[in-house]
Amino acid sequence: MADNKNHHFVPQFYLRFFSLNKKGINLLNLKRGKVVLGAPLRHQCSRDYFYGNDVRYEKALGEVEAASSDALRKLIESKRVFLRGSPDFISILIYVSLQYYRTGSKVDYLNQMVDGLAKNFLKYQIPKEDLSTITIGMDGISNFSVQNAFKNFAMLIDMEWLLVEAEQGCEFITSDTPVLFLNTFLPENLASGNTGIVSSGLIVLFPLTPELTLVLFDGNVYRTHGIPDNHALAHVIPRSDVDQLNDCQCASADENIYFRSDQLDVGEILCRSKKLRPSQKAIQTTFVKEDSADRRRELIVTRQAAPQLEPKISFLKERKGALRWRDDFLKQKSRQAVVLRNPWLHDVLKEYQKLEDAGIQVPAILEFIHMKDEQRRRQHNFHANMPPFGR
Repeated sequence: MADNKNHHFVPQFYLRFFSLNKKGINLLNLKRGKVVLGAPLRHQCSRDYFYGNDVRYEKALGEVEAASSDALRKLIESKRVFLRGSPDFISILIYVSLQYYRTGSKVDYLNQMVDGLAKNFLKYQIPKEDLSTITIGMDGISNFSVQNAFKNFAMLIDMEWLLVEAEQGCEFITSDTPVLFLNTFLPENLASGNTGIVSSGLIVLFPLTPELTLVLFDGNVYRTHGIPDNHALAHVIPRSDVDQLNDCQCASADENIYFRSDQLDVGEILCRSKKLRPSQKAIQTTFVKEDSADRRRELIVTRQAAPQLEPKISFLKERKGALRWRDDFLKQKSRQAVVLRNPWLHDVLKEYQKLEDAGIQVPAILEFIHMKDEQRRRQHNFHANMPPFGR
């Protein structure tokens, strides 16, 4: 058991894409501002027993990573996005979701959420000064986060894909939180935030190598700019865009950022992104629903604190129709807590999850989505003017 206690939440195969010799990697520790050249890969992005004491769990994840690593290598070598719905397309989506949900930062946030919620309930029974001396967490919370990743990956099926390539003389960095969600369309102060996996206006950034970054974006809100309509091949972006994507990566990182060239000025990246980093990991908002002499009802909403990311990237622009909708939305005195990117897909996946939870045999998720889409098209006579979803 001892020889397998070092569990990685960012796999070594991925970090090797940013390594010169496949054994060590250059890093900048954000808290100390210290650069370490050639740090051993085996000690990066890992914690003892991160997935618990059952080694079968990490081994099962290793099998998923093997399929994902093959798909990632194909994507990197071809510099061409995959056909929507293909096995490699699905493997990448699973990996993106898995990597987003299972980092050390995500687990720390979940434990802070549990701590805040539990103390909110206990504050009427235990003095505040006593509560402040304890920390409440949940065993196995990393596995709970991994389960969410597998349940939610299909929420990304409707996102558009774009590969961007750093211009010569530039490079992308990565971090211990490599997959990041941001939203330049909706305000961050929505009750449930604006970077949920189902949110309208979502953008996903995932650096693949120092040369390539995968961008997923909401095609109903954004359009590509200066890129061929099918945007299947990698598009070279200027230094100004590379700098902004690196700033986003650094602002979202937990402890370390990673880079290949020892000539890269990572201190400048840290300096630019410091003001963007959140001061806490969990934000808890309490809405009082009723407060009388004998009764109090509260609605508690907890969300992960997001860095203040609003990059002005040249290759994505907001659609005019989306901007008009947002103007009307922001004028409303009472706004919905979550603006769904694709309500139909959200409802289909909720139905799928209910069937699974009830123990009812269901087809593979993509097959289920296409089955529901065919039903929708028949019911609404969409055959003539609506292509099948995801094809």
